[in-house]
Amino acid sequence: MIRFPEKLHLTVTEKLVISQVMTGADYKAMAGILAVSEKTVRTHITNILDKTGMGNSRELMAYFHKIEIEALRTRCAQLTARIKQLGQMLEGDTF
Repeated sequence: MIRFPEKLHLTVTEKLVISQVMTGADYKAMAGILAVSEKTVRTHITNILDKTGMGNSRELMAYFHKIEIEALRTRCAQLTARIKQLGQMLEGDTF
């Protein structure tokens, strides 16, 4: 699941377009999935690039991959801390 920073103020459709970009779908495929024209897809992409400050779809993909990696790192750190806590509970037999 892609995390969308609130500060970008993306519309639901823009989020759907980004999801499609992340799968590697081309404009024609996106248009078919979203039931819009390719021109509309291009307009959404342009709006997304403007909001994110990215220059093209590749940069956009890299941007959202970076967000996902950071989210996974945070989740791993949380799980590691929880495992450590549970290990300490087991050692102390404090259930």
